[in-house]
Amino acid sequence: MRIIIGLILVFMFFGAFFIVSNHNLNLNEKENRIEFARAYYSWLVDMAGSVKSVTGAAIRAEWVPDKEINNSKDNSDLPPMPN
Repeated sequence: MRIIIGLILVFMFFGAFFIVSNHNLNLNEKENRIEFARAYYSWLVDMAGSVKSVTGAAIRAEWVPDKEINNSKDNSDLPPMPN
């Protein structure tokens, strides 16, 4: 669990670094800190939305094969098993 939390924190740190870098922000100035906070919050909200979408798609995916395929006695259309 510590590894996962550590990876999330590193990911968030690099996200903050890229926001500061891409927006050319000097965090010593109050206006830039406010802009950073807005951009970082927006990035976090977007990331949460993406995680929600991916998780929803994974939940809705059909992970179990059809019973017809498993119960079929005629497997002539399948390739031969390697030796």
